[in-house]
Amino acid sequence: MSGPDVLFPVRNNFYLGAFQRAVNESHGTHKLSDAELVDKDCMVYRAYIALGQYQLVVSEIQDAAPTALQAVKLLALYMSGEKEKALYSLGELLADSAIASNLMLRVVAGTIYIHEQDYNEALKHTHVGGNLELCALNVQIYLKMHRPEYAEKQLRAMQEIDEDHTLTQLANAWVNLALEGQLQMVQDGVHHFLNWFFRKFKYKVLGV
Repeated sequence: MSGPDVLFPVRNNFYLGAFQRAVNESHGTHKLSDAELVDKDCMVYRAYIALGQYQLVVSEIQDAAPTALQAVKLLALYMSGEKEKALYSLGELLADSAIASNLMLRVVAGTIYIHEQDYNEALKHTHVGGNLELCALNVQIYLKMHRPEYAEKQLRAMQEIDEDHTLTQLANAWVNLALEGQLQMVQDGVHHFLNWFFRKFKYKVLGV
């Protein structure tokens, strides 16, 4: 049985869009395994990317860094405007069968190809799942392809894994909001997420 996720505060703030708080929370993580250190660095650097600090990420991640961090570096490179270089290097990494299954590499590939509006290529790297973040990317892709029925199917898979996870709740709201012409469904999507958010995080809101 796995222990508690020591990186939960970092991940959760990142998923909720509180990127600076995610960075701040990372300073409180100690005694991490090598795998957890890489995971933490990926989340922190992705937060920096979301904050627009692309060059910081590109300059700090070295060529000898693990595959997951190399993928994050390519995301920073892509977002900084060097799209052709990033896409070429991404293609090289994905062509290497020894590392193509890396979860962070697939998350980055899905994210970049979504930005490219190449949804079929994005799904090629995300559709097999592997974690909730890849599943959430699948939901976004299907919604962008105007296939809410597939997005709903992916959402059900996420609910079977962890119904109360932040990403599952966000995906639930996305799917409900995307169902066209159903005002009540839109309201349900917003209310469902907000009710869950305040119930789960009320101790932070109230300062208790």
